[in-house]
Amino acid sequence: MTIEQLFSLCNTLALLGWIVLLASPVIPRAAQIVSGVAIPGLLSILYAGLILAFWSRADGDFSSLAGVMQ
Repeated sequence: MTIEQLFSLCNTLALLGWIVLLASPVIPRAAQIVSGVAIPGLLSILYAGLILAFWSRADGDFSSLAGVMQ
């Protein structure tokens, strides 16, 4: 899976969360589970995995603004 496909998948997941939130007056419990737990959980696990996968290849650091920008 390419980075572009992964980005598109994450955008689709976020859009799904918004759609479920729009339907929350009709299905409040499902909205709480999907938009409050499942989607944020999946995105945070994916984000943590990407950080761990690319941490050693990063040029920047967190000791200065220039390092963070890099």
